[in-house]
Amino acid sequence: FTYAPHAPYTVPDGVLEQIRDLSLKNDLVVHTHLHETADECRASKQLDRESPSCHLSDHAISPVENFRRIGLLSERLTAVHMVHLTDEEIEYCSEAQVSIVHCPTSNMKLASGFCPTARLMKAGVNVALG
Repeated sequence: FTYAPHAPYTVPDGVLEQIRDLSLKNDLVVHTHLHETADECRASKQLDRESPSCHLSDHAISPVENFRRIGLLSERLTAVHMVHLTDEEIEYCSEAQVSIVHCPTSNMKLASGFCPTARLMKAGVNVALG
């Protein structure tokens, strides 16, 4: 079993915090779409509420940074896409032992970019193909 909140732009922090608690309590994985598009990252950092890709947090930070703040960035997180990542965010994922699912077909269809798989694997992040 897994908890699968769709994405930070459809699930508010309060629900993500409840999912974090349930994940810990029941020792279950959390599966979510994260950093799927450049606009998701840009809009979230700027709290651009006009963008449908802006996360539902009140914090002007990237979705990865928000998951870290909430406590969801952990070995129980399976993050799908992760196309737009800074070196610092890759380090956060490595330290937290996050698993990342690279979805090249979906990313090509969306023209959203490519998951930096080589950089992630070099940092010791577990990368799967979706």
